[in-house]
Amino acid sequence: SQESLSENEAYQSALAILKDGKYEESVQAFQVFLVSYPSSVYAANAQYWMAEAYYVLKNFQNAISHFNKVITAYPDSRKVADAHLKVAFSHYELKDWPAAKLSLEKVLADYPSSTAARLAQRRLQKMKLEGHI
Repeated sequence: SQESLSENEAYQSALAILKDGKYEESVQAFQVFLVSYPSSVYAANAQYWMAEAYYVLKNFQNAISHFNKVITAYPDSRKVADAHLKVAFSHYELKDWPAAKLSLEKVLADYPSSTAARLAQRRLQKMKLEGHI
């Protein structure tokens, strides 16, 4: 079982399930990982990929809540900019244009030279073209 694996193996195993396209199963694997290794160096990434699995499953409310956990629980993680971007994308999918715009602008303001910022800029332009802002 997962509990008998080392921390690294447990994380890699959950990631492999995700990459295999088994999104529901990967959510469970990451949850087990986070309960087993709450202070792991992989915890922020596990939280991020769990949110990503929810996003792919189009469970956008859960995606938002789990991407926000990355932001609040792991503020120093390299995943924070991407988490903000995915919060924005999730709001976009839910057609919550003001929240999407707010999150996209936050990415631009806080992480101006990041890949996330470039993607945020592109999404803002798309929203303008679509008449949402």
